[in-house]
Amino acid sequence: MKGYRTYCWLNVSIYGLLLASGLGVAFLPAPGGIEASDPELVDTGLVFAFDPSALRFVGYGVAIVATVLIALALLALKRNRSETSYALHVANIAAGISSCVLTPYCAWLMKEWIRPEFKARYLGSTVTKGGDLKPKEGEGSRPTFKL
Repeated sequence: MKGYRTYCWLNVSIYGLLLASGLGVAFLPAPGGIEASDPELVDTGLVFAFDPSALRFVGYGVAIVATVLIALALLALKRNRSETSYALHVANIAAGISSCVLTPYCAWLMKEWIRPEFKARYLGSTVTKGGDLKPKEGEGSRPTFKL
């Protein structure tokens, strides 16, 4: 659980950098547009001309998306132990696997979270209506779990 909280705070810091970048693009003075000195370069697609207001619009969009992502990462820190929240946390870790920055950490974290023992501990060893994660009685000192 401590590893997951660390992961959430790492997400908040990465999204904070994204927010700062978006606000920097939106509010810092634009360079006035980039114009190609050779018109043939524009036709190749290697150099393009853009309007500074379009760059500012992109900065606003990045800032809005980063703000939403920060809110979701902070919401993931809330301790609500239910089947639904467990599934949402696993989905959050799976989304982190797709980012190349946190892939190794998220792979380790996912390996820990999908273990039946961890899920039972996370849910407080409660028995769901489907009967999954119910400890078997009388099978030695170490409980086993049915999926």
